[in-house]
Amino acid sequence: MLKKIIFAFITTIVLISCSTSEDNDSPNDDNTTIESDDEVSNNDENEVEVEEPLAPELLKIKETSFYENQKDGTRVFYFEDNQRTLDSVFNENDVFVIKVVRDYNNLGLQNKIIRYDSNGEIISETSILYENNLISEIDESENTEEGTFTRNISLSYSESEIIATIQENQSNELSQTIYGLNENGIVFSQDNGQTIVKINYSENRPISKTTIVGSSEQNLNFTYLENPTPKNPWNNISKNQYGELNNQLIFYGLFDFQDFVNFDKYMDSYGDFNILYEFNDKDLPIKIESSNGQKQVIKEIEYQN
Repeated sequence: MLKKIIFAFITTIVLISCSTSEDNDSPNDDNTTIESDDEVSNNDENEVEVEEPLAPELLKIKETSFYENQKDGTRVFYFEDNQRTLDSVFNENDVFVIKVVRDYNNLGLQNKIIRYDSNGEIISETSILYENNLISEIDESENTEEGTFTRNISLSYSESEIIATIQENQSNELSQTIYGLNENGIVFSQDNGQTIVKINYSENRPISKTTIVGSSEQNLNFTYLENPTPKNPWNNISKNQYGELNNQLIFYGLFDFQDFVNFDKYMDSYGDFNILYEFNDKDLPIKIESSNGQKQVIKEIEYQN
């Protein structure tokens, strides 16, 4: 039944990006090489200033998932100017199944997401509005066998909380998700009336997360690498999509934020997942492997320069 469709805006974002010719290529294809030269400028007759080399630009991230040692699927995220521009999604047999296109407004914030099936038919659309660089409204629609499912999410802000008011299929019944803000103004809790998630921060990095459903409680701890520390472009992937941290946390939600949001240190464990990194000579990650013994995700990262 339509009312049972799960269409939460915090979970539909996993399959997002923007359209290019790579959308139905094999997940193993290589497509793009871009070269960048250092620039030299003369300020006056006596001084020559050599500009810092441009930060490396992300080309693509290939993410392959395994469950109990069996391949579960692959997603390839493509980038332009360090913003995600297309996700190509492949099943366990490397057959192309979905692409997700995203657009950005004139401030560089993501404002449109469209998911297509392998035949080019639209699966869903998401529009994001901003006010003073904060997400103010999210409109979603999904085409299903029973018709078009819609959801509108309107956000209001105060010093202590952010309230998301949700209306589905233009009904008169509204629901709310409340995001609590800590003393630094960062989202630390999420309560939708059924599930409560709370994050404990230290130096603006999550160190633990508690999820409460009824009388059940689950706790996760987070640990981080001391060296190297993230730098551009890696530490700005989510920021380059949604802007400030609270926008990221609201859009992705607190349930699995650790898979999407970037902090000032590399996470090396959360819960029973351990994360291993391989870095290049610029201390940028080129391979990231996370595993808990049952589920494994391998990310292979390529840069343009």
